[in-house]
Amino acid sequence: MNNTFITLILSLLISIPLQLVAQKNYQYNIDLQNVKDDKVKVTLTPPNMSGGKAVFVMPSVIPGSYSKKDYGRFVEDFKAFDKDGNTLKVKIKKLNNFYIKGASKLAKIEYWVNDTWDHEDKDHWVFQPGGSNIEADKNFSINHHAFFGYFEGYKQLPYELTFSKPSKMYGSTPLKKKVVDKNTDILYADNYVKLVDNPVMYCEPDTVSFMAGNTQVYFSIYSPLNIVSAEQIADYCRPLGSALSNFFGTLPVDQYHFILYFAGADQSPYVDPNAMAGFGALEHSYCSFYYLPEIGQELFLKPLIQDISAHEFLHILTPLNIHSEEIEDFNFRKPKMSQHLWLYEGVTEYFAMLVQLRDQIIDEQEFLNKVQEKINQAAEFEAVSFTKMSKQILKEKYQDDYLNVYQKGALIGLALDLRLTELSKGTYGLKELMMELAAKYGPNKPFKDNDLIDIIVKMTYPEVRDFFNQYVIGDKAIDYNKFFNAVGWEYIKEGTRDGFSFGSVQLGYDPDAAQFMFINVEDNTLNIQENDKLIKVDGEEINLDNVQEIVTGKLANPQNNNTVDLLVLRDNKEVKLQGTPQKSTQTILNSLEIQTNPTPQQLKNR
Repeated sequence: MNNTFITLILSLLISIPLQLVAQKNYQYNIDLQNVKDDKVKVTLTPPNMSGGKAVFVMPSVIPGSYSKKDYGRFVEDFKAFDKDGNTLKVKIKKLNNFYIKGASKLAKIEYWVNDTWDHEDKDHWVFQPGGSNIEADKNFSINHHAFFGYFEGYKQLPYELTFSKPSKMYGSTPLKKKVVDKNTDILYADNYVKLVDNPVMYCEPDTVSFMAGNTQVYFSIYSPLNIVSAEQIADYCRPLGSALSNFFGTLPVDQYHFILYFAGADQSPYVDPNAMAGFGALEHSYCSFYYLPEIGQELFLKPLIQDISAHEFLHILTPLNIHSEEIEDFNFRKPKMSQHLWLYEGVTEYFAMLVQLRDQIIDEQEFLNKVQEKINQAAEFEAVSFTKMSKQILKEKYQDDYLNVYQKGALIGLALDLRLTELSKGTYGLKELMMELAAKYGPNKPFKDNDLIDIIVKMTYPEVRDFFNQYVIGDKAIDYNKFFNAVGWEYIKEGTRDGFSFGSVQLGYDPDAAQFMFINVEDNTLNIQENDKLIKVDGEEINLDNVQEIVTGKLANPQNNNTVDLLVLRDNKEVKLQGTPQKSTQTILNSLEIQTNPTPQQLKNR
């Protein structure tokens, strides 16, 4: 063996270990123990990159949100270093793009993250469930897109997040987690898309879980005043879990996480008159994150939880299992939006009502009341093509139309379900179509955005094309009676009803004082005044359990002209009131009624 060959062998032995340790993932370290001015320090050891310039990207837009947020503006004091600790030149462009000179030299990045909930730029408000919260030693609500970025061209590399945390805190997340010790967790994600799809919340643990069919459902709660508990929320959702299991047969996920932050009275969200309110939720594939008011009254909290959680959970169907290429490979810098918001949000909202009806969580009249409310709210929006609006939703021109996806979008889902039911004579509906689409595509096979309607028509009936041309691609108002008649429901756009009325009063509730009070008071025969606190009706004390039945039956909708006695608290003094309802003719808009003599086919369809 000559010296040249020996040198070659040694060279190979030396180069092999160097190749093995070449970093091919993102290694983040996050310090939740040393928070400064509500900011958290983040350190990144980046993957190996080549070239003269690296572009570190924070998202402009995120999946499930339909307006620009520019999360780069929450990153401060951004610095890049080489292996010797020398700083590299950084230039920031368009808030979200950090250009670093010398990609091959880059060894470390450091920056501080400011939370979105406390940010002072109210002109570019971030919906709380899509943002982040930093409360030292109390709560860290982390949507990863608000904390972490990726390098352009390296979005598909794995992520490893090491959290240094207070020992009393527990991290709730669907991500794979390794608990190193009481102060250290490591979270893992396959790529950036998977990372932002799975948020984490750190706080003192209040968790519970149960099985819903084949799915383990987890609940993690943060309630600063301990007014709401995980067990309480789980109890509200157990019937819903059963309903969803019955609806699907086999749920398409093995586990699902509800992560809920309940905001106290001093944390009322900023509400821009031209923006969405802060209370609500953001869906993800295997979890949903909630920002809700911290109220303990079941009368208000239970239906709120059931409606919102049903909607968010149903996103396991779409977009998780049914989505276009635009969602599969989401562009966080310059997103190309899908034209099918009617599907992702509209059908999901409709199914959230339908599953509750089918499992008798609500009855048929309650379902129709929800439909009537959506008809009323949809009427407030101008006519617009849903596919065009959806495709261009990031433009200011269409931002005000977004909330209509939960109104007319849900009504499109209902009308399409009724049309399919009618065409199939009660044997095939929208649920069956969606399940077939989920089987055809699934989580990892997107459809081409322009092909979906053609695919649906081919899978169902030729007549369905006319439905899409008129109500989804076109901007025609839905002809409700045309569809509702299939199941024996009657829609009346405008009519009158004779009855009895005490006049114009509304009943509100003060959760801090735990009292019902009259608001928006106008002329009435009971002599009620603004802010009178309601104590008794006909001698029966009013509480959360009986208020709906008594107030609806005796005050809001009296069936005769019988006199009613009230006891109210006015200026801290008890006052007795008495009045008789007067005959009145009321104008009824967009009412829905169940036909009294449905045909056998209508009953089958229903």
